[in-house]
Amino acid sequence: MEFTVLIFEKIQFIGDWVGVFSPDKLVVAYQPLVATGKVLVVTETPGIGVQTYEFIVPQPQNVIVSTQKNMVEFPVTCKVKVTGDVTKCV
Repeated sequence: MEFTVLIFEKIQFIGDWVGVFSPDKLVVAYQPLVATGKVLVVTETPGIGVQTYEFIVPQPQNVIVSTQKNMVEFPVTCKVKVTGDVTKCV
């Protein structure tokens, strides 16, 4: 099984998601409420700069986000990686 773990500057869940805290409140497990959910993750690496990763997550998979660090774990690999921050505000 493939996993991806990133240290992020910004994370954007697109569409309908539900989040549930772990009993110890150290992580939140997010799951899409539809067949697949889209997530954009913005990272910044010295010497490389800002990059945005796009993930498509199928139900019933969870995206795990730490409440202690800017760390996110995906049960899939990214679909697209682009230079810059391509998240959008509504």
